[in-house]
Amino acid sequence: MQREQDQNGGGRRNRLLFIVAGLFLATMPVQAAELAFVTPTMKLPGQLLKPVEPHPDMTTMEIRAAEGLANDTTAGEITAALFNAKPAGATVDFSGRGLKHLDLSELDFKGARLTRSDVFGTDLTKANLAKTDLAGARLDRTVLTFANFAGANLEGATLMRPTIYSDLRGDWREAPIFDNANLRGVRLTGRIDGTSFKGADLSGLDFSPHEPRADISFLPRNFCRGCRFDGATLAGANFDDASLAMASFAGANLSGARLTQADLSRVNFTGADVTGVDFTGADLADADLRQVKGLESAKGLGLALNLERALR
Repeated sequence: MQREQDQNGGGRRNRLLFIVAGLFLATMPVQAAELAFVTPTMKLPGQLLKPVEPHPDMTTMEIRAAEGLANDTTAGEITAALFNAKPAGATVDFSGRGLKHLDLSELDFKGARLTRSDVFGTDLTKANLAKTDLAGARLDRTVLTFANFAGANLEGATLMRPTIYSDLRGDWREAPIFDNANLRGVRLTGRIDGTSFKGADLSGLDFSPHEPRADISFLPRNFCRGCRFDGATLAGANFDDASLAMASFAGANLSGARLTQADLSRVNFTGADVTGVDFTGADLADADLRQVKGLESAKGLGLALNLERALR
């Protein structure tokens, strides 16, 4: 009996010592330097972790883009600046500012200037950006559901993999509007089905597959099905391997554009200028090529798929 009591007492003492030791460790100060970097790699106890090095195949521009600008403005400050602009209707300047991961949904930017600003990951749902100046801005991973960019200047901006829809059903009615906007030299990737670019200038647009890391062999396809490019200027644009099924290029200027390997099934080219366009490997099933200009100078038509099914 005495032995059992001693054993029970010893067990209680051990548990008590374990609890006290745990409390002592929990109250110890944590050195900031030890938490500076968290890298999933095997390290010996007490050994400091090193920061993650930039990917060796990334260019300086891509490294800078990955880092972006530090946020120096809050959503509240942006709203207040637009609301309190003096005199009334004055253009508010947010050029070169860090505006990443903010909730700016339903905000009227009143034609503000956001040149070279970093808007990465920001929610612009139902925002009015009509006639804003976004030249050179970074709009990658933004939420653009119902956003209005009509007449905006986005020359040289990047729009990499924006979110267009509110759910996985992908309702085209939620797509943004870029009618009459300046998108010269824009880098665009992702799924933007149903987006309107009517009357816009997309000269030199790059909508080809893109992956900055050389070790990634699979390049995701870009989708612009049902997009409206009626009356738009797309001279020299690159749509390599893009899915453009059911899109409309009626009356558009596509001179010198690249449509190689693109899905052009049921696309409306009525009255478009396709002088020098490269159709190599493109699928033209049920495409409307009636009244097209410059078709005789187009490249790769003999290597296009389903040309016999196109309306001519």
